[in-house]
Amino acid sequence: MDGGTALTSASFSWKREVGESADTFVADATVSYDNMMSGNTFSAVVPAVSRSCQITATWAGNADYLASSSWMFAGVRPKLKLVAKTATPRKPKFYITVSPEQPFYQLPLQKPPFLADVQCRVHGVWTDFPGEVGVAGSDGKTSWMYGYYGVKPGKYLIRAHFRGTNYNVAGYSAAQRIVVR
Repeated sequence: MDGGTALTSASFSWKREVGESADTFVADATVSYDNMMSGNTFSAVVPAVSRSCQITATWAGNADYLASSSWMFAGVRPKLKLVAKTATPRKPKFYITVSPEQPFYQLPLQKPPFLADVQCRVHGVWTDFPGEVGVAGSDGKTSWMYGYYGVKPGKYLIRAHFRGTNYNVAGYSAAQRIVVR
């Protein structure tokens, strides 16, 4: 946005989180002007965003410049946690939780969506966990459980992978090492 040297502040941070129907005002931002630049610059921190959102910056205008606005999409990664026993028999079970809750976004559902899975690092590349899924369960919103069979004994570096929804972008849990006996 270009407001000339007379512009000193903008009503910057309006956010609309996915699933919301109205914008929420967050903060004003001070604008600085640089003669070497083609316009004004400003920045502001948008606090407490837990879902992906659209952020809009607006300026009301003045006698010399028209009002203007600009928006951007801000993808927010959820918190993802993978729980697994560090030493496990050949039928390991993994529990994945995600926060915030992911509301159902597909209707009608035949079964809960599996939005997260377990990955394993093999030769420097993250791939699907090497085993056959014997049992799987999910509430489709916050948790997933996978039980594998046919896993070869050895050490594995694993992580949870969240595929993303229209509420939060894809993400990964912290990696952890397990031993399958």
